[in-house]
Amino acid sequence: MSVKVRTEWRGNEFVRAVEQAGNEALTRGAITLQAQMSRTLNNPSPSSPGSPPGVDRGQLRQSITYVVDRTAKVGTPFKYGRWLEYGFTASPRTVKRLPVPVNREARRMLRTLDVGTGGRVSLRSKNLTFIPRKGKDPLLVERVSKDGTFSGAIFVLKKQVTVHARPWVVPSANAARKKIVEQMRDTFARSLARFATR
Repeated sequence: MSVKVRTEWRGNEFVRAVEQAGNEALTRGAITLQAQMSRTLNNPSPSSPGSPPGVDRGQLRQSITYVVDRTAKVGTPFKYGRWLEYGFTASPRTVKRLPVPVNREARRMLRTLDVGTGGRVSLRSKNLTFIPRKGKDPLLVERVSKDGTFSGAIFVLKKQVTVHARPWVVPSANAARKKIVEQMRDTFARSLARFATR
């Protein structure tokens, strides 16, 4: 009795199937990391140094996206996402001091300002009073009453501002690492199994 064996070479198809399986696995891993990053950015604001950033308007959290093309990239297009991860020190470039909002009204005022060309925010259009203080940083105050009390928006004018790191990317990756690996492995295996059964 003779048995005929027919061999069919599908190497090119297999290579494409492996690439597709890899992209599907990377996509699954990227989606998992994106979801974990969103969960990490779910703390009330303000946050303490060393902990993830608190949510103010939620723009950072909503901006997290991913791109997959043989590699996976997950992150935000906003520069301040990186600044928050590692911390930073800011110094004014064109003015003598930086206005740092002290209260809710000041933060609200900053949000309503248009960012001009070059990305700078100007408070000149607002009716603010300059208050010098001996031995302390001066203030910009929206309203000063006759008895010298302040109300409305209050800013402290600083020569330099240091924001301590509030890591959120690395903790997210560490928290999701095991789940990402499992999901990528399972997605890759399922994708190749579809090729094998064709």
